[in-house]
Amino acid sequence: AREGRSQDRVRSRASALFNHEVLLQVAFPNLENLYITDIDNIEMIWHDQIPADSFSKLKLLSVNECKKLVNVIPSFILGRLLSLETLTAKACDSLEVVFKLQPLNPLDGNSVARSPLKELKLDDLSMLDYVWDKELYRHIKFQCLRSVTLWRCARLTSLFLTSIARDLIQLEELKINQCGIVELIEKDGLSELSINVEAIEGPSHELKVASSFPSYFQHMKTLDVSFCDGLSNMFTSTIVENLVGLTKLRISKCEILTEVISDEGGKEGHVVTFNQLKYMELDGLTRLRCFSSNGYTLMFPLLEDIIVNRCPQMKFFHKGQIELPKLKGVKVGLNEGYKATKYQYFWKENLNTTIQNMLEEMATFAGTKYMRLFEFPELIGKWHGKLNPITSSWQLESLVVDKCPSFSNVIPSSLMLVLKRMKILQVHDCEPLEEIFDLEGLEAGDCTQVLPGLGSLCLVNLPKLRQLWNRDIQGTMCFNSLHCLSLYKCSNLRHAFVPSMTRCLPNLDQVEIKECDQMEGVIVDEHGQGSVVEEITLPKLRRITLECLPNLTSFLLWKNHSLECPILSTLSIAHCPKMRSLTWQSSMEIYNGTPSLFTPQVQFPELMRMDLSHMDNLSKIWTDGPLETLTFDCLREVKVLNCKSLENLFPYWVATSLTQFGKLKVESCEIEEIVTSGDDTPRSNTTQDLFPKLTSLVLHDMPRLKSFCPNLPLNLPLLKELQVTHSEKLSMLSFVASMNRWAQRDDQQDLLDQEAHSSFERDFPNLERLLLVNNNIQMIQGGNFSDDMFSKLKALTLACFHDKKAAFPSIFLLERFQNLQSLEVFCSSFEDLFPNEGLVEERKHPVLENLRELKLNKLHNLKCVWREDSLVSKILQSIKTFQVWDCPCLTTIFPTETSFQNLTNLVVKNSSGL
Repeated sequence: AREGRSQDRVRSRASALFNHEVLLQVAFPNLENLYITDIDNIEMIWHDQIPADSFSKLKLLSVNECKKLVNVIPSFILGRLLSLETLTAKACDSLEVVFKLQPLNPLDGNSVARSPLKELKLDDLSMLDYVWDKELYRHIKFQCLRSVTLWRCARLTSLFLTSIARDLIQLEELKINQCGIVELIEKDGLSELSINVEAIEGPSHELKVASSFPSYFQHMKTLDVSFCDGLSNMFTSTIVENLVGLTKLRISKCEILTEVISDEGGKEGHVVTFNQLKYMELDGLTRLRCFSSNGYTLMFPLLEDIIVNRCPQMKFFHKGQIELPKLKGVKVGLNEGYKATKYQYFWKENLNTTIQNMLEEMATFAGTKYMRLFEFPELIGKWHGKLNPITSSWQLESLVVDKCPSFSNVIPSSLMLVLKRMKILQVHDCEPLEEIFDLEGLEAGDCTQVLPGLGSLCLVNLPKLRQLWNRDIQGTMCFNSLHCLSLYKCSNLRHAFVPSMTRCLPNLDQVEIKECDQMEGVIVDEHGQGSVVEEITLPKLRRITLECLPNLTSFLLWKNHSLECPILSTLSIAHCPKMRSLTWQSSMEIYNGTPSLFTPQVQFPELMRMDLSHMDNLSKIWTDGPLETLTFDCLREVKVLNCKSLENLFPYWVATSLTQFGKLKVESCEIEEIVTSGDDTPRSNTTQDLFPKLTSLVLHDMPRLKSFCPNLPLNLPLLKELQVTHSEKLSMLSFVASMNRWAQRDDQQDLLDQEAHSSFERDFPNLERLLLVNNNIQMIQGGNFSDDMFSKLKALTLACFHDKKAAFPSIFLLERFQNLQSLEVFCSSFEDLFPNEGLVEERKHPVLENLRELKLNKLHNLKCVWREDSLVSKILQSIKTFQVWDCPCLTTIFPTETSFQNLTNLVVKNSSGL
């Protein structure tokens, strides 16, 4: 790989890999396989002077990601490559030609070369103009070539030169995919070419493949054309007469193909015969109207198999007379793919009548597993009435409905019982759509057959959607398999469910609702009455995501209902400014007390992760006192961001129950305490340890935070990550010192250094990740902290050195963090990193020998990482990952003399000065 190249190889600036100096010293008489990968400083592989005993046994040459290479094999070495059988070139951005003629020394003394090449593969060559140099055709023969594969060569407009095509007597396989081919053979004049073509594929250029067939492909046996999006027709009748050896014809996924045979001069009485054709497949031709619309007679004396799949506009096969003595029926594949294994046969009177009947019954879609309805305009017109599918054959598993301006619903009742295998339904960008499922007309006895396989429902950008169902199903119909519901930008939708719907979703696993402007509640009982509490249970729900819902006030919006999600593990709520509680709160309840997010009407006993972000109206997460119905024993991770009205994070009764709690991140909140000191807070010395399994604690931008938990000691033996930043009243060191009950004073500046020191050693024995800001380092340097206090630390972040004169603490770093594996420097004003000379000259300090990861982020004044002559550049020898983000003044990253022995990941973003 590029990162692992030795320093000597990097220094080589020669334009040829095997240059004159190298070949004077080294010969390659027995080399068989040559792989050249990721070398960006070569424009050619061989110098023009090659020793006679080199490369004669080379069998395979592979060139990959050589960005400056302009050709692969120049003519002067063709006479030396006596054994080359396989040639591959991929992702060489400057490659213009593969075989290049050198006028001064065209073939190293040989007037005509016979290449042993059997296989040629070219892929992702964006600048390739020619495979063979135009001036080379008189000097070379490729009589052994059997396989040619071309992918993603957009500028390549022709493949074979005339004289080269003449000699391709053994060519068996030709594949062209996503290329700019206009014609296969650039010049006419050849008399015959024996070939078995496997595949011809191209993207969006008009492929004039037919124009070459009369002269060159008379012995072609197999023709497979795929993804030729510019191809409007395949043959003329004259061309067909020359395809005397064709036995297999397959045409698939050519977007604008309207006819296979198009002949303006075709006359009645004329006979066109496919003498040897036995197999024909037409697949995914969305605009195909017919095989031929001319009046002549078509004869297929040996044709036994015709397969027609996904040709929704094919109304007949041929306008004139057809003779098919061996054909017994038309096949429709029941499973998708290049080679279907299951078929259904159709036959009615004759081939034309059969095709027409298949169109009416949409039989060509029988094997389709994925469908985007927009691609089939004929099908859209029949979707809500005239469609009469054969239910036993439809295999549709995934349906996308988009850009259908006439739809008021997506799945009419006539299709509800047909789409038994449908697993995924996606609906988006249908402006007039008001509902998804039309249940009117379905009988109660049909309930178990309604979309029994539907597992995922995704609705996006449906501005008029009012409801999912147009009838209250009241338990008579069940969507037993539905496990995932996503609603995005459905601005008119006021709720997702009514209570009766939830009883019909026994396996719902995740709900995701985003940017639905009018949504007031997720579950809403529009007809709720009475005083009896009704329990709503979603037994399999594991994840709830609510995001950017400006009018959402609660999840369960109606009184006299409770909600139980017995295995819910993740709750994420963001940008819901009106939401204060998960359940409905009356005006009186709000007036008499501050509502909490969790109430006795909500039970999430298995909740493991909770993310709350930008909830402007949220003042309290938990109830003030413990309740038997509210348990959070499984909670492991909490993240709270930008909740400005939040009064506190945990009451004491919740904190003591979080025995499995592992990660806490709080940012941009106005709270003064993480664990509040309420009436339930004990004062004795026998208090229970809080958060015994906490491994990560991140507190950022907390201007009012004074204490983690006042009047209580902390013991965090498993803590591995600690970050306290932009919290004016609580620094990282004062937090550490305050973990002991001794340190209960308002003046945090008077905390003893030795108390913080002892806390690090005693209370954080497993600390691995630490963030230090400028004043932390000043306190450590000015206090009585031993040099080895952080010797076990594996990851360090240095942040918030905002003073323009701030100097990078390189000596501090080298003295105290000998075992560091990851270093991040973030949001600081440093101009230089590691600026000090002589840091390791006397071997007084190690040079971060274990450092594997270095990240530089938002260092807007940084101009230099390290100086050219600094020995600290030895750090680079062990680094595997190096990231530079948002460092606009940085002009260079590495010293000139640098060895990257282990670097595998280099990321540079938003650093305009480089």
